Formats: sequence, structure tokens, C-alpha cells
Amino acid sequence: MDQDNVMEEDWNIMILVDACRYDIFSKAISNSTLKGELHRVKSLCRNTPEWYERYFSHIQPDKILVTSSPMPYKFGKEYRNFFRDYPSWKYEDWLLPKSAFRDFKKAFISYPNKRFIVHIIPPHLPYFGINGIKFQHNVLKIDKSDGDPSIYNAVNKYGQENGWNDIIKYYEENVNYAIMAIEQSIDIFKGKVCITSDHGELIGENNFYGHNVDDTLKIDVPYFVLGGNDDS
Repeated sequence: MDQDNVMEEDWNIMILVDACRYDIFSKAISNSTLKGELHRVKSLCRNTPEWYERYFSHIQPDKILVTSSPMPYKFGKEYRNFFRDYPSWKYEDWLLPKSAFRDFKKAFISYPNKRFIVHIIPPHLPYFGINGIKFQHNVLKIDKSDGDPSIYNAVNKYGQENGWNDIIKYYEENVNYAIMAIEQSIDIFKGKVCITSDHGELIGENNFYGHNVDDTLKIDVPYFVLGGNDDS
């Protein structure tokens, strides 16, 4: 499947998990309670602003944006093209998927016939899993982070000096965290639901962790349709 056609696919709700790799998502989703049809999709964007610009640079009268990511507000005006937007990132608990899911539930009551983009932060940094949080606090010496470059710099330094095996495990935890959050709230999503990502994440490729570089385009992302048969 070409990600260029993702907006034309048959879905009512798109859950956008930020910086999610296909390879790790495929293993995590197979161990979850979520059943459906999984596709490997070519990543076409290096970061979130590129994704919004590519798909939402024109008027979207049929779509509502609910997002925990401040990127479309900081670097572009694409959010203004939606029928309505809910900037969940303004909340104190904006990093947590529950903030976006709370806004979605409220919006869906008012606009049940619209299509929704629900953008959550994990698996993008910071770490959300129990082991990852401890690593972030005890090893990286970062108590709190909103995913800004400082934590990416710290992760890169650790990986380049100690190898990437630990970092891969914490990223896997972040993917599992995102899937678990969706599992726990799945009853609020009505209609045809898909899960996909705006871009991939490098984890040790070319001795680098993160995105925003051309090599990001080499990392496939998932396109998972709830309720179908698995076909990866």
C-alpha cells in the first residue's frame, strides 16, 4: 500500500501513533487484543510537519483533528484546514493518549458524521513504559521531557556509546504503551478505525536514533485496519 492513498482509504477514525515503525508495531499488535488487517506502508515523510503539509495543506471540510502534537500549530497552519480542531497538547496531561481520547469522545458526540484524525504522542519520545521511565530518570538524568531535542540527544549519546539493544527495548515498550492505551479506550471509537503513523523512527541505523533525516524514509510504517484479518 502506498501511504499517499491513506486519506482515500475507507475509515471513519484514523489513530495516528507518532514515529511508529512497522517491524516493531507488527510484533506488538500480534500480542494485543486488537484484531485486524495489517499492511506494511512506505514512509513518505521525515517528520510530523511534513506529514501534515503533505496531507492537510488543503481544506478538509469532512475531517476533525484531535491532536496531542503541537507541531502543526508551531510550524504550519494546516490545522486550520479542518472542519474543527481540538488541540489536546494544551492540557497538562497532553503527553498521555487519554487527553486526546477524552477530546475525541467529546467531539464525536457533537459530530458523529465527520471523519476524525486522532494523533497521540507515543511511541515518539519521551519514554512511557516502566523500564523506559526508569532509564530516562536514572541513566539519562531526565526527569521530565516533552520529546524535545534534549532527550533525543541523550538517547543518541547513550546508544552510540553503549549499543542500541537497550534503546530498542524501551522503544518497544513505547509501542506497546500506545497499543495498550488504544485497547483500553477502544469502546469509544465507533465505525471503521485504522491505526497508522506519520513517519518512522531510526533506532541505531547509521548509529542514530530519531527522524528528521532522509534515512527516516527507509523505515516502513504500519497501516492497521481494525476488524479485518491479519495480512502482513
